[in-house]
Amino acid sequence: PESLLYLLLTDEIPTESQVRELSTSLNERAVLSDYTKKIIEEFPKDMHPMTQFSTAIMSMQRESQFQQKYSSGSLRKADYWVHTLEDSL
Repeated sequence: PESLLYLLLTDEIPTESQVRELSTSLNERAVLSDYTKKIIEEFPKDMHPMTQFSTAIMSMQRESQFQQKYSSGSLRKADYWVHTLEDSL
C-alpha cells in the first residue's frame, strides 16, 4: 500500500528504500492523542460505525496543523493543501 501511496503523491515509482522511509514516517504519525483515545473508548456500543468514525476524526482537530495556522491568521489560501495533506497523513 505504501508503494501506491508514494506513486500517487509523487508520480514516481518508489525504490524499496523510499517505501521503507514512507512506511516509517506513516507509523510515526499514527499516534492518537490520549484525548481522542478516551473519546473512542467512551463510545456507546450501539453507536453507528460512521458516527464513531466522524466523531473520532473531528476530535483530532485539536492537533490539526491546518487549524492552528488558520486560527493564527497566517495561512494563505495557496498553502491550504500543504497543511491539509499533513493532517491527512
